[in-house]
Amino acid sequence: MACPVAHASDWSAAFQAPDANADAPHPDSPAAETPEREPGSGDEPRSRAVLAGCLHGCNRDTLSPPPDSALGTPRMNLAIRRLAVAAVLCCCAGSALGQQSIIDADRYALEYARRNPQAQNNGSMRQRGIIASSVPAGTIVNVTIPKAQTGTNYNEPIVIQEPWDLNAGGIRPLMVVWNGYGNSPSSFYTPGVSGLDEEANCRSWLTVAMFAVDDQAMGCVSPIPAQTNVEAVIDYMIAHYSVDLDRIYMVGWSMGAGASASYAARHLDPNEPMIAALALDAGTFDLINAYNSESGAFKNIAHLIFGGPPSNPSFTFNYARSESQWYDFGTNAILEASSQLRNLRHVPIHHVYSTDDTVLYLPTQNSLFTNFLTAKGATIASTAVSGQVPPHSWNIMDPVAALDFLQTKTVNRSPASFEITADRSARYYWADVTQRTANQFSTLAVTTNAVANTLTLTGVANVGALTLAPPVASMNVGAHFTVALTTTDVGATSLVIEGVQTQPTYVLNGTSLLTGWTWVAGDLTLPVTATGTTSLEVRFDDFDGVMSGPSTLAINNNLHLTLTGTTPNQPYFFMLGTSEGVLPLSLIDPSDDRNILVGFNPFPIMLPAAFGGAPTASFDLFIPNNAALVGSRLYCQFVTYPGSSHVIDVISNRLDVDLTAGP
Repeated sequence: MACPVAHASDWSAAFQAPDANADAPHPDSPAAETPEREPGSGDEPRSRAVLAGCLHGCNRDTLSPPPDSALGTPRMNLAIRRLAVAAVLCCCAGSALGQQSIIDADRYALEYARRNPQAQNNGSMRQRGIIASSVPAGTIVNVTIPKAQTGTNYNEPIVIQEPWDLNAGGIRPLMVVWNGYGNSPSSFYTPGVSGLDEEANCRSWLTVAMFAVDDQAMGCVSPIPAQTNVEAVIDYMIAHYSVDLDRIYMVGWSMGAGASASYAARHLDPNEPMIAALALDAGTFDLINAYNSESGAFKNIAHLIFGGPPSNPSFTFNYARSESQWYDFGTNAILEASSQLRNLRHVPIHHVYSTDDTVLYLPTQNSLFTNFLTAKGATIASTAVSGQVPPHSWNIMDPVAALDFLQTKTVNRSPASFEITADRSARYYWADVTQRTANQFSTLAVTTNAVANTLTLTGVANVGALTLAPPVASMNVGAHFTVALTTTDVGATSLVIEGVQTQPTYVLNGTSLLTGWTWVAGDLTLPVTATGTTSLEVRFDDFDGVMSGPSTLAINNNLHLTLTGTTPNQPYFFMLGTSEGVLPLSLIDPSDDRNILVGFNPFPIMLPAAFGGAPTASFDLFIPNNAALVGSRLYCQFVTYPGSSHVIDVISNRLDVDLTAGP
């Protein structure tokens, strides 16, 4: 249900945020916690709830935060809590970077002591006229998803807002919230912080805010699997609430905006939950640029998360795969082959940032972000504001405008064309990418043309195998279609086209017949063995004439063939050659796009004859007793003429006969 919303005459002035709105502690804060390092790649297997499926064993009654006695004093003064965290950080400073400095239980006790969940209170927002006063407040639910169900070594505390009319039933849009650096999930629900939670409640949406492993994990995917935990959060919501799977939205501010963009760019598998649209506020989209611009405290935390500085080639990929964009600091050009930003072309985005942001590198990052996506034809509504107080906060985003934008968007699971920069082997829309080399980016751009029935793949790099299932609306893989692939990979690439329900007659590689292709149960596998551009034409020629005979024959014998045509007394040509090939009939009839498949090197035997009074004839050809013929293959085919619409009427199948030694 959508309810009437009373707009403030000046919403931005109404949102003069308290200190809690500031992105604190920001990278140079001395009170930042020391995250634990996570072994492995950050893509560890986990128990996935596929779309409407449930997490195994999830029960909200058992997934609750530990009691207050285990968490420290719930309302401990914020300054004291920060000093306690800083003291722990200082005690651990002597340990080597990358070593676990706080054991799991102690670390979570510190988290809960510092990030005390706060009760929901919509009163102040109603007084400011942001939401309709007749709507009751939502219900706040605190849950901890244990590490056994996240599939990582980290629990995931989340704060859920159930809308005021949840008991009315029905499926609900889900707004997933990713906070700024150093901010807890509960801080999002503090009155006056953003208004997004109140606006979502007014519209009967579900809302969930999360840590994503840690509020300083920067949304990373390696080595701390923050995004894996977010997958578990979305799975939990799907398992426990009636979520509209076409309307899962992600909202983020600062670090959370950058993490949201990265998450949406990496999660494009149509068989699993996808993000339908984003609302991003002052995003940190380039972590390498942030690292180079920030203080030593930020750098120390980044080293713990990513293993070391991005200037070290051993760690560069860890940063790059956790951000959405990477740009050349000299030219401000987005490095597309290393930026997952182009994956967002089909994810609508509501975007706002301050030109006078106190985080000085963010205006450039955000300007490049919106300019790049606009040039790609993405749906992005971007607003650059100035004069906001504070200039780096949730409240530079108008909650009404943001949710107005989001609520009209549904997920696009099958675009006709898309571009991908993949940080791992995964499915992106209808392309299943298997990397040739792990821990590097793979690239691919896909374009379909329904009129020409073509599939064009460009910029293919670091792809060992590629499986495509083109949507029916963009291609017909049951009729002649063409695949053009441009690759820089050295070595064979396996290209599989799914959904080819009829076995092709043959496949052309340019003007030659392609060998080595297979068709099994609707899957057409096409080998690509060379760099550069390969053009493959998949043909379904209607060979309505039938040639039958032996598949093997000993020399010094008659080759007896049976020919079945369509019209009695019609002339035909019998063709026999020692090589396969392609003879386009367009050479004699420009309107005929069919091919004869007997090679003309050397020139084949072409013998004219005619059917009798029945549409069946036989043909005998003596194979001489010549040992040089043993081991060779004969290719046989016939055509009839004239036709009603073409010079050539019927074309038969090609019969292949292997010659063996005589007895």
